[in-house]
Amino acid sequence: VLHPRCIAPAAQAGIPLTIRWTERPDVAGTVVSQHPDQVPAAIRAILSRRKLCMIRMQRDRRWQPVGFMAEVAACFQRRGLSMDLVSSSASEIRATVDLAANPSARSRLDALLADLAAVCEPSLTERLMCVSIVGTRISDLLAPLAHVMHLLGRPTVHLISHAADDTHLSYVVDEATGQELVPAFHRALFESNALPAGLGPT
Repeated sequence: VLHPRCIAPAAQAGIPLTIRWTERPDVAGTVVSQHPDQVPAAIRAILSRRKLCMIRMQRDRRWQPVGFMAEVAACFQRRGLSMDLVSSSASEIRATVDLAANPSARSRLDALLADLAAVCEPSLTERLMCVSIVGTRISDLLAPLAHVMHLLGRPTVHLISHAADDTHLSYVVDEATGQELVPAFHRALFESNALPAGLGPT
């Protein structure tokens, strides 16, 4: 549709690009823009990732603790590991490690846990899966998303992450639960006409 050399000048000039479907001119298409507020809110897909583990790091509750996240991050950096999804409170941090993206990570987990033990009480949960509702301006769509939350039922949700760029809402659950959630979320959002026109895939 466009030669790659066309993209950089358009981006530098702040010119938004609209990708349309020739056979279906009635479809809105996709806008590539430097201004996220101009991109319509929409849910585009349900994605999943397997082979995750989660490290739960706890210490005594304090008022406005200083340096806890920095100390934890330093331990991960020392072992060459990246925190994938993160959730935190005053006394606890939960972080996932993507073992599929970094197969050598598993061999470094014991050393990481030993390092973390110097600054908190770490524990490891394995055989987890991440199920994500992906789109644009997800925070504007919490109302239509609310009706699918009952699908989580009673299983343990280990971590919930709302992406800082507002492109996905992710749930970290046991693998068995995740395998059931992916088709259930898809049916509830895309096959039941639960989303108003324009909010789903086009």
